[in-house]
Amino acid sequence: ARQEMVQLEIGDPAPLGLLSFAMTTACLMAVDMEWVEPEFKELVWGYAIWYGGMAQVIVGVLEILKGNSFAGTAFTTYGSFWLGWAAMWLQYKEGTFGGPHTFENGEAFWFCAFGVVTFGFWIITLRKNVCLATTFGLLALTFFLLAGGVFQKGFKKAGGYAGFLTALAATYTAFAELLALEWGSHVLPGLKPMRSKSLVNSEVLDKRISYDQRHNTLVMDFKDLKVGSPEDIRAIQAAVRDKATAAGQKVNAVVNYHGFNITSDLVEDYEAMVKGLQREY
Repeated sequence: ARQEMVQLEIGDPAPLGLLSFAMTTACLMAVDMEWVEPEFKELVWGYAIWYGGMAQVIVGVLEILKGNSFAGTAFTTYGSFWLGWAAMWLQYKEGTFGGPHTFENGEAFWFCAFGVVTFGFWIITLRKNVCLATTFGLLALTFFLLAGGVFQKGFKKAGGYAGFLTALAATYTAFAELLALEWGSHVLPGLKPMRSKSLVNSEVLDKRISYDQRHNTLVMDFKDLKVGSPEDIRAIQAAVRDKATAAGQKVNAVVNYHGFNITSDLVEDYEAMVKGLQREY
């Protein structure tokens, strides 16, 4: 019997990872801000294990399989953080942790360690977009405040407010990405790269993509174009869709890829985008 290999195309898992992180963080920060009773923390354990923990780990693995090293590393790190947090507090509740003093010192060091890791992630996001940079910057601040909050109540409450702002920023980023994926354009601001030399934007692409009515062909001049982010790919997709839709019929396409440059972790996403456009037009 003849067997055919079928390549499975998966969607972007990042919004799920961002929402699972945001919702779990918001629940825990409600305790630190004293909006709810301290006992509510025990309810957060379930969210931390399944939504904040397992969901983010799964998202991280999917991102790594897609070739996105940064997102894969970040989501897996914070998914494991929530799983570890739940396990740590369960141990403490069962009295198997060696006493309150040992627990407090360990928790403070733990928060500081994740603050340092998050600060490193934040540095990387400065070349990505405002949404991610804001989220990671607030998260780094949250970890350091919570570390101080182990010993001072004022720092803990401040960390709660910083963490809640982090959750809001992550939620905004998740829906900004979902809207961009579903509608093919940046509906909410903040996703465009802050420092991009690729110059992949609607104005540049409008000059590079033209429609040859005589031959019913889209002519795309991507010579020396540099694609360095998922936002660049979505910009190209939106520009091609606009031109093809304006043609009002199925079109042919000619692309000049001389000097075209794309980062290795985006090749698979770019190819999937091209295949999707081929099916549509």
